[in-house]
Amino acid sequence: MTAMVKERKPAGATRISRKNQVTLPVAALHGSGLAAGDLVEVVAVGIGQIEIRRWRSRLSDVVGTLPGFERDVDLEASRDSWER
Repeated sequence: MTAMVKERKPAGATRISRKNQVTLPVAALHGSGLAAGDLVEVVAVGIGQIEIRRWRSRLSDVVGTLPGFERDVDLEASRDSWER
């Protein structure tokens, strides 16, 4: 009987599971400044390319552009209501 030889993956490589899950290599995760528990968005940027970005509220670009907006609107309370 022949012993199965497990193929070694190149450094930094990972596989997509049957459940479409990927384990991120620690070096890539630390190099990106992301950590366990961070909210991210995943975007297809081309054939064979996916980009993982820290999720950013679309309102973050306009906060500060409207006088009094930050003072009058509780963004955290609004965000909490969206998740319900």
